[in-house]
Amino acid sequence: MTAAELFFSFEGLDNRVMDVEGTTWLPRRGTIQSQTEPRKFNLIDELSKLSIPISVEKLCSDSESAGIAHTTREYAPTSEFNGTSCAADKGKPSGSGSARRVSFANVVKDNKETVKVNFRVMESSEIVDGADVVIPLSSVKQVTDRYANTLYGYFLGKRLAFLVVDFYAKNNWVKYGLSRIMMNAREFFFFKFKTKEGMDQMVEDGPWMIRNVPIILKQWSASIKLEKEDLKSIPVWVKMHDVPLAAFTEDGLSLLASKIGVPKMLDSYTATMCAESWGRSSYARALIEVQTGVDLKKSVTVAIPSLDGNGHSMVEVKIEYDWEPVRCSSCCVFGHEDSSCPKNPQVSSMGETEKRNNDEFQDVGAKKKET
Repeated sequence: MTAAELFFSFEGLDNRVMDVEGTTWLPRRGTIQSQTEPRKFNLIDELSKLSIPISVEKLCSDSESAGIAHTTREYAPTSEFNGTSCAADKGKPSGSGSARRVSFANVVKDNKETVKVNFRVMESSEIVDGADVVIPLSSVKQVTDRYANTLYGYFLGKRLAFLVVDFYAKNNWVKYGLSRIMMNAREFFFFKFKTKEGMDQMVEDGPWMIRNVPIILKQWSASIKLEKEDLKSIPVWVKMHDVPLAAFTEDGLSLLASKIGVPKMLDSYTATMCAESWGRSSYARALIEVQTGVDLKKSVTVAIPSLDGNGHSMVEVKIEYDWEPVRCSSCCVFGHEDSSCPKNPQVSSMGETEKRNNDEFQDVGAKKKET
């Protein structure tokens, strides 16, 4: 077969190179050969002969007559195909200029209705000495109902990011019925629960630590003024390193923790080590409530008696705190440092200010010319 006997057909993408007899020279997808007919035929070509084209106008009219409604909240979607538009709502002519094309942004956008509030000029019906405005009791009851079963919480010192708290709460407090979370500008977090029983159970299962930092939780009420109270005690996770194996018992770790503060609980690995004397022995981890009146210990010396009763062996256990709360030695509370203590205001005299300015700036005169 010579090249002159071949020709190319470009009627469609499904056409291939054929010879003068019409036989496909290159294989085509979907080509089969019947047992009754020796000629090969293509399934796609045969199926296209059976299909009947339907106009877009007829498709739109059939859907409307069948009662198929395209409902939206604020806009009427339209279908556009080959430049022909059909309106989804009845009463709009198909292909008219009133039919608006639907974009992807209009489909996915939030069409939440604007909340209407009766915002108006109003005067207080009650007068209280020293107050410019008195909130009506009905308004207070309304807000109290909305904030039913709600806790507010805060961190001592620098707060954690909202996304960190939100992720922790949704993964640990949903089982108690947590439904909503928010934070205000004063770094207070609010946690709303579905039931009071779930809220109370969540508080009872505390204290709660987020990234080893305790969160102080209290129930909200309309009469409470949101303030970060200074605390006399606070729970902290503590690691006790180089604990001798003989001290890995309930009594041994209880004696150790009591020298640091009030023992609250052990983590699961330390509890297993106490029960079986086998497991993680590099350190013991416990939740201990530390007091402001006692300095945080850095080490505890342990004496282990010998079995024959002849003396003791001394071991130093090093103490590591996962988080050290800020502490004021003047007020003897947790919550602020000595530098920010309200009892010690930082007042600088004018002399110190002038001296600092003189140290920072110098007068520069003209440079003398050399002769």
